Amino acid sequence: MSMSRKSFIQKYYRFDKQNTKNGNNSLKKVRITMPFTLQCTFCSTFHFKGSKQISLKKLLKIEQTVNFFCFFVKCKKCNNEMSIGTDPIREKYYGISGNVYEQKSHSNSFERKQQTKEKKTLDQIEKELIEEIEQQKKA
Repeated sequence: MSMSRKSFIQKYYRFDKQNTKNGNNSLKKVRITMPFTLQCTFCSTFHFKGSKQISLKKLLKIEQTVNFFCFFVKCKKCNNEMSIGTDPIREKYYGISGNVYEQKSHSNSFERKQQTKEKKTLDQIEKELIEEIEQQKKA
């Protein structure tokens, strides 16, 4: 590489020119990893969790020194704009528009076992009630 090319890459911008160039209202380009699997509403393609995409980052609101951001991601197939919001208080992401996603519950195995036991007991209760009703009809 020649020296002229290196010096061109590291170009210096004065402070007052940086503010006029970017502006406060402009959206910043950010490369993010998808926090969950998204499905586009128009072409129904999936964007899987962990895939990296370039998105635009926008500040939605500030609540008690906590920043809420919105990321605008484009679909790879149809260029539909999908938006993802952050909720740092609850430590979650949510889909705003242009996408469909299914949020999975992060319950441990003990809670799952309890839920299955409750379902079994409810099923047994329903069967017993149905049998009682049938016996009353026969009598």
